[in-house]
Amino acid sequence: SLQGPELSLGANATIEWVNDLQLSLEAALKRLDHQHWLDDWPAGHPVHGELAVKWRGDDLEIPNFRLAVGETPFSSSGHGVFDIPAGVVEAELNWTDFNWPPGSSSPAVGSRNGQFSVSGRPEDWTLDGGFFLLAGAVPEGHVKLSGSGDLESLDIAIHQAKVLAGEISGNVSWNWTQSQPFELELSASAVEFTPLLPQYPGKLNTRLTASGALQPFVLQADLQRLDGIILDHPFTAAGGFHVDQDQVFADRLVLESGDSRLSLDGSLYQEDGVSFSAQIESMEQFSGELAGALSAQGVLSLHPDSPRISATLSGQQIKLGPVEIGMIETRELAQGTGDPGSEFIFTGLVLNDRPVESLALRHAGRTPLEDIGLAVLAEDMELNLALKGSINDWGDPLNSGWKGALSEFQVSREDGLGLSLNRAANLECCLLYT
Repeated sequence: SLQGPELSLGANATIEWVNDLQLSLEAALKRLDHQHWLDDWPAGHPVHGELAVKWRGDDLEIPNFRLAVGETPFSSSGHGVFDIPAGVVEAELNWTDFNWPPGSSSPAVGSRNGQFSVSGRPEDWTLDGGFFLLAGAVPEGHVKLSGSGDLESLDIAIHQAKVLAGEISGNVSWNWTQSQPFELELSASAVEFTPLLPQYPGKLNTRLTASGALQPFVLQADLQRLDGIILDHPFTAAGGFHVDQDQVFADRLVLESGDSRLSLDGSLYQEDGVSFSAQIESMEQFSGELAGALSAQGVLSLHPDSPRISATLSGQQIKLGPVEIGMIETRELAQGTGDPGSEFIFTGLVLNDRPVESLALRHAGRTPLEDIGLAVLAEDMELNLALKGSINDWGDPLNSGWKGALSEFQVSREDGLGLSLNRAANLECCLLYT
């Protein structure tokens, strides 16, 4: 037995080795407290249950399995047999009154009951089952599954499941040998995701296909259809994405809402980078703290050997919380002035009720953030500064930090007061996490 402040477990086991090695185990979990490991697990709801196991060579039997949570009505039970020599596969799992979080009077997700069963032979078995699902205030739904498999693979079908006030159907197949390939087809109609994302209420329709493998992990996903409503604004999406060698690639991915459009193509960590284009006619549709029209396009690459930032930005009558910007425009720096770069010019600014006539942010150099300049012209003050340096490691730009020098710093006021830097000052910057 094991006894502790978070765990109480008792078990009896018998091992025989006269002919074949055999094991019989009966265990009773009296208390397992999850709240120190799972932040959302409520106090006073420990898990308890029972388990019986019999094992002999290629024969595994689970005569009894039972699980419960504290004093809640939730319970789960099951049993199973996996006997290869006899050619028998039989298992069953069921539950009642599942809620998350456990014991909550208004759970985010609940299931009043569910049941799954597997039967057949190891090389030819079938699966049947289903469960009820309740999320938020939407009507209760029901999911029905069926499938088949053998010793190497499985195929599962979702039959017109009523979920989140909509319908979902699809197929999943997986082979767990060699590279472990898989395929997925999914269709959803009028599914409300408000209970899952209450900050972004809405519903969606989609039809997508995906395929890939787990060893090593590769994935190709294609959006044949994706549309719906979010925050009372209709949206559509098309394109796809794929994952290869731990890198994510956007494949002509396009998202549209009204007259606004966002497109992505490529990968952030490839030499060619990811090309982007955004045309937002009214940022107010995303938040009451935003306003104005904004347009951006360019290429961004964080490839360690050839990082690149190339972008143009324009906008007018922009509001970002307490910041107001009359106009944004981009001016390309001429090649003859040194390394190519750009200057973003902001005019008609108001920062916390203080007017700023203009702000110009310049960047140039063979690599991004190598030559940075800032010029600010306010009602009674003018500021100019320049930084020269580089990111320490483009393989990990956020954590490696920037190292260089403050090569220029000058402040002048209308009343004649001023401050300037006599010589360059070494400077290092890095992100601090709390």
